[in-house]
Parts: sequence; structure tokens; C-alpha cells
Amino acid sequence: MSTSVSPLTLRRATMDDADWLLTWANDPEVRRASTNSEPIARETHVTWLREKLKDAGTAFYICEHAGEPVGYARVERRDDGSGEIAVSIEATRRGHGLGRRLIELASARGADELAVASVVARVKRD
Repeated sequence: MSTSVSPLTLRRATMDDADWLLTWANDPEVRRASTNSEPIARETHVTWLREKLKDAGTAFYICEHAGEPVGYARVERRDDGSGEIAVSIEATRRGHGLGRRLIELASARGADELAVASVVARVKRD
């Protein structure tokens, strides 16, 4: 069965997702693409996640494919009234169109939940 056949679903991230999120965040490819390329310590991650989950200006989702967590999307309200999205797909699931579909789903849902007219993504050039 092709990875792109089953639908993706989004659910709210919780503190129970901390280990998944830390694993995805510390993936070497993700770290290279980030503005901060150093590995993230667990204590730092847990503190950061707790704050993001409490923030009314952040919509944080776990992406599931066939009932399995495969990535995340986070939309944050910016000062200019738009939203900014960050996404990551588990390394073994990349290259099957999941990231593109995750961006579409999370952008629409995040824009609606945060009442923003547009969602943008920042991309590291190198």
C-alpha cells in the first residue's frame, strides 16, 4: 500500500507527545534545516513544549497516517496578524507527499483556529 493513499489526520499535540516531538526535532536533517542546528536537550524541549501548548497564539498538531504518528505541524500567530507554520515528517516517511499534505491541512486548520488570514513558512536558504 502506498504511503500517500491513506488520509492524514491531525490531532492536538499534548505533553504525552514529547518523546515523538523530540525525536523528530533532533533528526539530523531537521537540525541542519533549522536556524539552530544544535541537538535539543530533553529538559529544554519539555519546557518549550509546555509553554507552546499553553499559548493561545499557537495551534500545535500531531499528524497521523493510518493511526500512527508521523510528524507534526505548528502554526503560530505573528505580530502582523498572519500565521507562521513549522512542520516535520518522520525521516522514514519523507518523499511520499505527506509533508505537502500536512502543510495544506495544518495551514487551513491553524488559520481557522487562530483567526489569521494567511499562513507563511520560513525556509532556511542553505
